[in-house]
Amino acid sequence: GGRPAGDPNRHGVELPLAHRLQKQFPRKDIFFVKVAEEGTALHQEWKPGSGAMYTKLTDAYGKAIADLGKRFATVKVLGLYWDQCEGEHKLQAGIEPMKAYPENLAAFVKAIRADTKQPGLRIFMLKQMFHKTQEAWQPILQAQQAFCKEDPNGVLIDIDYGKHGTNMKAWSSVYNWTSLSSRGFAAIAGHIATEVMLAE
Repeated sequence: GGRPAGDPNRHGVELPLAHRLQKQFPRKDIFFVKVAEEGTALHQEWKPGSGAMYTKLTDAYGKAIADLGKRFATVKVLGLYWDQCEGEHKLQAGIEPMKAYPENLAAFVKAIRADTKQPGLRIFMLKQMFHKTQEAWQPILQAQQAFCKEDPNGVLIDIDYGKHGTNMKAWSSVYNWTSLSSRGFAAIAGHIATEVMLAE
């Protein structure tokens, strides 16, 4: 859908990330498999085995890998960028899904690594920042931090300046709106590209 609603010029992290990776690895062919939908929640749409978005992701990944395998001798998966769903907020999803977020995140990662046959799949996730001052979002922030601390292939991308207003001014497309601007996505892309380069 995109917000502001219907804006045809909106993009995600894949656009600046493609530029950064191509610059760092000029002789490599780089591909993205993007599956996203606004307002979806981890406990429902992204639930392994039954969630509609989870199924879309694994199907799209399977088709892409099969296609690339026909065209290239070697295909290497660099990672998955997981951007937290706004639909997880307790005012929309309910209190229990928020409480269960750490377990749901762990189950999602375990399943996606198994279903993609990538046991060491790196999971890049943006630290929740726009809502961090709200108590309702603390389970997500805490789960992100705990997961990336415990999982050797979990990478928490932190572009948080520590203040809501400063983050809005720096990273939001519209003030007091949680949609990231191109500048925000470029900052995230820089972190991911650096991590990939160091891993390589």
